[in-house]
Amino acid sequence: MLKKLLLPVLLFTGSMSFAQIPEQIENQYAFSKLYGYLKYFYPGDEAARINWDNFAIYGAQKTDACKTSAELKDSLRALIYPLMPGVKILAYSEQSAKMLTGSGTGHLWLRIDKKDKSVGFFNNMADNPISTTQWTVFSMKGMIDGEAAEICLGAFLQNNGSFAFDELSLKVEEEAGTYREVYHENFETESKDKAPATLVPGIGRGASTVSQYSFSIVEENLNRFVSISRVAGKALTKQHKELFETYPQVGEYIEKDLGSGLRVIIPLALYGTLTNTFPGVTDTLRASGLIKQINSAPPSILTADHLYTRIGNIINTWNVFQHFYPYFDIAKTSWDQDLKQAISEAYGNRNAVDFSKTLKKLTAKAKDGHVWVSFRDPDTYMPPVAWQWVEGQLVITSILDKALEVEVGSVVTKIDGRDPKAYFQDENQYISAATKGLLAYRAQTESLVGGKDSKLILTVTSRSNQVENLELRRNLTKQAYSSLLPKQDTIKTISPGITYISISNASMKDIDQAMPALQNSKAIICDLRGYPKDNTGLINYLMTSKDTSDRWMQIPRIIYPDQEKISGYQFERWPVKPGKVHLNAKIFFLTDGRAISYAESYMSFIEHYKLATIIGQPTAGTNGNVNRLNLPGGFSISFTGMKVLKHDGSALHGVGILPDIYVEQTVKGIRENRDEILERAIFEASK
Repeated sequence: MLKKLLLPVLLFTGSMSFAQIPEQIENQYAFSKLYGYLKYFYPGDEAARINWDNFAIYGAQKTDACKTSAELKDSLRALIYPLMPGVKILAYSEQSAKMLTGSGTGHLWLRIDKKDKSVGFFNNMADNPISTTQWTVFSMKGMIDGEAAEICLGAFLQNNGSFAFDELSLKVEEEAGTYREVYHENFETESKDKAPATLVPGIGRGASTVSQYSFSIVEENLNRFVSISRVAGKALTKQHKELFETYPQVGEYIEKDLGSGLRVIIPLALYGTLTNTFPGVTDTLRASGLIKQINSAPPSILTADHLYTRIGNIINTWNVFQHFYPYFDIAKTSWDQDLKQAISEAYGNRNAVDFSKTLKKLTAKAKDGHVWVSFRDPDTYMPPVAWQWVEGQLVITSILDKALEVEVGSVVTKIDGRDPKAYFQDENQYISAATKGLLAYRAQTESLVGGKDSKLILTVTSRSNQVENLELRRNLTKQAYSSLLPKQDTIKTISPGITYISISNASMKDIDQAMPALQNSKAIICDLRGYPKDNTGLINYLMTSKDTSDRWMQIPRIIYPDQEKISGYQFERWPVKPGKVHLNAKIFFLTDGRAISYAESYMSFIEHYKLATIIGQPTAGTNGNVNRLNLPGGFSISFTGMKVLKHDGSALHGVGILPDIYVEQTVKGIRENRDEILERAIFEASK
């Protein structure tokens, strides 16, 4: 006889924009929280078989239409229980009997066995397990079939811990509202610390697993009751390679608030055999079918045109930062509220471009200069000008098309009819940056981006105070735009005895070939207003002793959710030591907000060991290895995964490497084509 398997149908629907209601936001928030706890911290076998990108989309749809907390609870249970039986989702008002210890759950059960060996009424509290530690009365009701042969009742423990029960009673309704007790056991005549003689464990279903548990009579306040505890028996084994020295032990669990009056209990470690973890799924056919359905979502729905793909991507992104981003103490944002805002905006997005802005706005809250939201964006063209905020004014700094009739140094007073400060304020909300310098640098480029051949209308005031209207077209790709910007010289002699090195352009080979000139220089100016060109060997030529700092790069060891109880760090370092050649010249390093990541590792040695006088502006304040998250719809998000400090243990993120001599560019300097930071270095070098 073939069994028909009934699975929930996932309707992947296309969408434009939707008007959401508050209940939907709360539903998606609850599922978002649950999703992260399950994806990263539930250790059961079935979880490893799930395509979690698809699962975020699936769950977002299944919980979207719930009208009440009770509906949401039932929806989440239906979603989770077939795949992850060790997880329990409860309402805060729900109580049953009494758990003594551990992450498991207690269950009372009642079963009617019929004469033909089939089962009539059956309830084992699968959807309402016991997790409370307070004594509470629990009852269940059912109909006794006319063909009933036996009534069976009892209790069991699922997973780990200890569960207590007492006062088992069975009552039969003989008349409406009138009950007669036909069985009662309070265990008061049982012997303390011994297995109860009145129970026969292992008879019927589940007998094969009874050796994994111990049954004993416990006395508390002169009252005796039964305790069931998990035993690490011969069927149980631990076969795994530890990722870290510290890891959750069997019996550890988390209990987390999901919002909407719901909570979740998740074990962090499970017993298991060489083939499966406990507890295993009870309906393997249903679980396999559900996993297949989730994992085989059609590619046609995995785009930002679909509402639940957008929400699923928000859920995915938020949880990666929630559990692994190391700088929330510096970002100081309300990350839970940021999630709700992003979900709300996702309902209103119409396409990938709209949705990319929602992702950018969410991740900008992290204040991480390594954050980039990438996708196949057609609107990435630039006009042939560059601009920069100088002395509180937006100034044209470069003209990349000789046909344009506008002067370098002209001040922009309107952008598409808007005040430039308001225009940039709107742009800044989509840019993730840890310092004002990096934010300004990224904004001056991102503020110019738009669709191919789209217009940019500027009102500018020239050097002679003439007001002009300028119509530009975005006709350059980002790559072409970048190639036309002014470049630093590689290595040059500025004046007798003063040599300039662009750390962004000069290779280590270039530096070594210039060594005779460098050794004869009285001053060397190193320009690190950008990104190093794999030339950190220059640091060796400046060092006089071996580097001893070994804890400035730190990889957090995350074993608990919400970054609680971080179990230490893996420390990394650069092995820098003095080179065979030592440069005795006075050394100056130029830097500003463009110097990020690798550049700041470079600059951290310069600062800590006082190898040079630093001139300019603070660096970007963002360093560490970059992690990448790929999402359905072609989106990719990068972020900082490593915590990096200064060599003395103080904060780098959000601070940067600070100059010894602060120098700011002026409007006058731009109009005169002067590099005022370099000029200050030359002045200092000439002393």
